Amino acid sequence: MLYSVEGRLLKKSPFRVVVEVNGISFEIFIPVSAFEALPPEGNNVKLFVYPIVQENRIVLYGFTREAERELFLELIRLTGVGPALAMRVLSGLSAEEFVEAVKNADVDVISRVKGVGKRRAERIIFEMVGKTAHILPQPVSREEDTVEKAVQALVALGLKEAEARSIVRKVIDEAGKELAVEDIIRIALGGHK
Repeated sequence: MLYSVEGRLLKKSPFRVVVEVNGISFEIFIPVSAFEALPPEGNNVKLFVYPIVQENRIVLYGFTREAERELFLELIRLTGVGPALAMRVLSGLSAEEFVEAVKNADVDVISRVKGVGKRRAERIIFEMVGKTAHILPQPVSREEDTVEKAVQALVALGLKEAEARSIVRKVIDEAGKELAVEDIIRIALGGHK
């Protein structure tokens, strides 16, 4: 299975490129977002690709980022979403915008893509829930990181996780300010009986 193609960019247009690799030229269909990230013709380029057999030919779909390739794969697995529609989605929305729209169940954002009405957008969101976390992992906020460290420390000291999590949340809510992990543990242990 092809995963990526790296070579000289011979031709580019908003929807397709031609990349030469060791004397073999590959025609690769791309979303508009990939076109905007391409170097000038004649330069080297690396595209993450996915081949699809259509009738009597193999069609290569290419992306400048692995996240876009992964999102394309998740999209074409959905009911009623083929490669053409998946490419329109990735041309109309960045991977980040799409993941955020799914996370927030924002039907309006996804339905703005040509060929995706409200009903299809609702279905896409419904089927994509939980499938985008591995594509673009969300950075952990400082507060979430602090909470997790405090919970794990309290668990290591013998509390059950649910109890530790409840105590840590209570300490943070009552303090009303940012606390260091050590302060949360100290307050939690002082008030825990």
